[in-house]
Amino acid sequence: MIHHIESPVQGSVNLEKIEQALVRGEKLTFDDGLKCQELVFPLLERYKVKATFFVNNRNDMERHRKIRERLGEQFYSVFFQAHDKPDYPETFLSEYDFYTDNDKAYRWVRDFSDPEGHDKVMDWISDQTEVPEFIDPQTVVDNGHELGLHSTTHPRRMDLMKPHLQFDEWVENLAYLHQFQPHIRFASYPMGRYNEVTKEILRQLGIVGAYTSSAFSHGKYELPRIDINQWG
Repeated sequence: MIHHIESPVQGSVNLEKIEQALVRGEKLTFDDGLKCQELVFPLLERYKVKATFFVNNRNDMERHRKIRERLGEQFYSVFFQAHDKPDYPETFLSEYDFYTDNDKAYRWVRDFSDPEGHDKVMDWISDQTEVPEFIDPQTVVDNGHELGLHSTTHPRRMDLMKPHLQFDEWVENLAYLHQFQPHIRFASYPMGRYNEVTKEILRQLGIVGAYTSSAFSHGKYELPRIDINQWG
């Protein structure tokens, strides 16, 4: 599972590490349809490997990241002036040593304690934020790779959404990707979050398998993956 490549973003991976994964024979999947992922095309061609790119119609998560990037070190002081800084469990994101205390507190608000409050604050500070660039799905197809579903807007808590809203997320995403590739076989769950309703919707849409963000497999709609940063 790969997101940012050669970018000034926490958790970004360099091409050397991706090449190591290719040498090991790992299957590579790319989430979020980020523009920087185009950097991997020559490397995949060199090793004659086809990968799957899970692409959103639009990505509010990435828009929020751009806000954080624009404000730099000032972001957390601005955010926590508008929202109380929470306590979070000691084990939260403990497997990622690059996250600071502020990173974890922010993500705890965003994903668990107050998602709606988070969005209100981000809307408040979003003026003049540049629109992030995303990968062109046609470029993925032209380079011989596979497109996969990743939802329309990349919601943070798919598992808490009402069924009809989940359905809309996946159907609109499928319609968008069908413009570029007629047969979409796989999906990956945004933030690795889903429930039984999610899996049933994907079955009904003809998706044959879906990837989690866990290393443990529980069937074809809970296929295992590991973040490339989590292995040597």
